[in-house]
Amino acid sequence: MDFGAYEAAGTLKDLAERYALRVVRAGETFRVRYPLGAPPNLTAYGDLLLAEAMPYIIENLGVAPC
Repeated sequence: MDFGAYEAAGTLKDLAERYALRVVRAGETFRVRYPLGAPPNLTAYGDLLLAEAMPYIIENLGVAPC
């Protein structure tokens, strides 16, 4: 298991719960949806976490890489 990807996925989950973010899948692409007026540093951090979490998401959800 890729511990870094696992940790990033957990941190992204916590961030989503705290700031009302949504991780959505459109076809084979995943994106983070942010509330209106989300600060730029939150969006940058969320996008970084999603990129780091992709190996865990692919392995555990059985989806193809984006």
